[in-house]
Amino acid sequence: MVKLNKKQVSEAIFSLLTEKDGLNDVFKMTLEGLMKVERQEVVSGDCSNKCNGYRSKNSLGFGNGFKLSIPRDRLGIFQPYMLELLKEDENRIKDACFELYSKGLTTKDVGNIIEKLYGKSYSESSITNITKGFYGIMEQWRNRSLESNWAVIYIDAIFVKVRRDTVESEAFYVLLGLKDDMTREVLGIYNYPTERATNWVDIFKNLIDRGLKQINLMVSDGLTGIENALKQVFPKTPLQTCIVHYQRNIMKEVRPKDKEEFGIDLREIFNPNRSDDTPEKAKIRLKEKAQKWQKIYPKLSNKMAYNADYKLILFEYMKYDYTVRPMIYTTNWIERLNKSFRKTLKVRGSLPSVESALVLLTKVAIDVGNSTYSYKISNFKNEPKLFIFEHKKNKYTFATPKNETTAIICTEVL
Repeated sequence: MVKLNKKQVSEAIFSLLTEKDGLNDVFKMTLEGLMKVERQEVVSGDCSNKCNGYRSKNSLGFGNGFKLSIPRDRLGIFQPYMLELLKEDENRIKDACFELYSKGLTTKDVGNIIEKLYGKSYSESSITNITKGFYGIMEQWRNRSLESNWAVIYIDAIFVKVRRDTVESEAFYVLLGLKDDMTREVLGIYNYPTERATNWVDIFKNLIDRGLKQINLMVSDGLTGIENALKQVFPKTPLQTCIVHYQRNIMKEVRPKDKEEFGIDLREIFNPNRSDDTPEKAKIRLKEKAQKWQKIYPKLSNKMAYNADYKLILFEYMKYDYTVRPMIYTTNWIERLNKSFRKTLKVRGSLPSVESALVLLTKVAIDVGNSTYSYKISNFKNEPKLFIFEHKKNKYTFATPKNETTAIICTEVL
């Protein structure tokens, strides 16, 4: 065997590095040499153990991947330290795959980017399998334990095209809460293919199972069955209908030429910044505006008058300090979160399953929560009523009577 001095070795390495893909060749030889030395130390200390050839493994490289020859021993106890370092690199690449996928890129896009950056080729099915590895983590986050007391919970829905047997838009309900320390947190994301009153019973049951006991105010759009479910499960929790959604729905029934004036009237009715306003005054304004438009839009006018008389949940926000009313008369906080969802989803025509949609939405909610919801909403210090919690031990019992699909019995025990 010809022995080279350090200078000769250095010159040989330099010459090899200048060749095409030379950096990978040097990297491969270095790794394999280190692993052979490691194995020799293992087998030399045990007379019952011997070297036992090699096995091949694909590895990351610089620009391109390559095959490594991994030394084996007869007893199968040798685990190269360098191989563990390579596994860490692979785990980082898998994390990168999921991060790219969660930003809205398709599996094909993710595969192309990873190949260009790391020289490792991942098929679309491989990327899919990698992302599925994170499904359990995302589900665990959605089912994590919750704090018991919440000042306000906001509920809204985003519609996503998902495939079951065919592709259709389905609602994914997002719950965002204001905690008793005045910071916010996404409580959960739920999917139901159709709107039913029992859906909300199931959702509220899930919240209770995860530790939630008291909600001082709930804000939502006019979702089917939510009012009745709330009365069953949290009978002391008032409900505020999102005024922004209410105004949008009304404006859909108005001709374009009347929208500007009608919009001004609606803003006057529901102005949240009037410090001396009350639900009674707002109801009077709503009736007056309904009468104003009676001749042009009789059906709409009658609907508005009905809302003034019976839908008192339109004006629940006026029972609180005027400085917090702009933040509790609408679900706009979730609307901002929905914009982040749509940004991620817009590059996709549809998602292959409900679970893949839940994973994407969950990842976005986690990322937004970590970057946006950690600061306190100091305005709420002006409204202590939202932060008065009962120091009681709540016991919830769920039963299914014979004549009802689902019912909930809620009892409080001192």
